[in-house]
Amino acid sequence: MDDLLKLDVQILLLRHGRRKVLDMLATLEERTAEQLELELRAAQGRREKRVRKTSSALDLLPEISSSVPEVAEALRVLATRYENRMFLPQIRDVQRFLDRLGVAHKTLRSRRDAARRVMIALSKLTLDQLIQLAKLPESNSSDYADLAREIMGRRQ
Repeated sequence: MDDLLKLDVQILLLRHGRRKVLDMLATLEERTAEQLELELRAAQGRREKRVRKTSSALDLLPEISSSVPEVAEALRVLATRYENRMFLPQIRDVQRFLDRLGVAHKTLRSRRDAARRVMIALSKLTLDQLIQLAKLPESNSSDYADLAREIMGRRQ
């Protein structure tokens, strides 16, 4: 939003009050102040509805947690590593992982948006598969970066 306009409107509201500003705006637009007030409330309601909350992988654990303690612990480890970008660090890694598991997904916008799909997919794996994933060495980079490091001879 235009900062100067916002400042001007705030000054008008402070100087004249909300009611007088709305009355004048309604008069200029040949409407009633009530109509204008209803439009403002409707616009504010639309703005609030657009806010989209995405849960982190750790926030999703209670929803998908298993009754088997080993499975729950492996899911917690993987969720923590996912949040810290140590497991599936890039969005393309997430897409490949979901593709390998046969999980349908649209174009993913971010890792955070994909967290729910990843955690649900992980919850459907066997205990052995989860333990194997949890034991993988931690990586801050994608497969491409690992390959480039290998080619350059600077393996970590």
